[in-house]
Amino acid sequence: DAGYILIISDFNFESCSSEDFCAFLGCIIKAAVAHPEIQFVWENTSSETVDCFNKKINLNAYENITLARSDQMLRLLSPDSLIKNASKVISTLSTALLDCEAYRKNSIVFKCESVLQLFAEINSCSTFSNSDQLNSFIESRELSLINTGKLIEFDNSKFRNFVAGTFHICSKPKHDILKHIARYSVLQSINDCSLN
Repeated sequence: DAGYILIISDFNFESCSSEDFCAFLGCIIKAAVAHPEIQFVWENTSSETVDCFNKKINLNAYENITLARSDQMLRLLSPDSLIKNASKVISTLSTALLDCEAYRKNSIVFKCESVLQLFAEINSCSTFSNSDQLNSFIESRELSLINTGKLIEFDNSKFRNFVAGTFHICSKPKHDILKHIARYSVLQSINDCSLN
């Protein structure tokens, strides 16, 4: 596959243990070593800093792993953009799985003992708990889609009808609509100030 493999982790919530984090990190490191030709972009949470990782292992030693929040360009991109443009996604159990499902991303989820009961809430997804399973996913050409059962189909026409009914101006050019919304916001701000 062309492009990069996105890694999404969230070990902030209390149900994940330090052992889970170390097991996940070990799987990622082994995958990076086994696949030096692949670029891994790690969308880490704000508390999963370089220092946090370096307490466990020096990520700078792996040229094909980039922490998105530490990179000058990648930190400007939203997690949504990173998911959308990735060739595959490796993730912990998190709400990012909804984006993976919406974008129909080839994805695999880390399955650890501490969150085992939460997998019962997901209709279907591929999982890994060791580096052999992760490497099989990376090397596979088969599509592995997530079905959380939690996505609700969005109908844009209903939203547009709501806006049309609320503002009664949808037939006007877009810049007129934006001016109307801005004028309403200014008038509302003035009104709020005069009440104080």
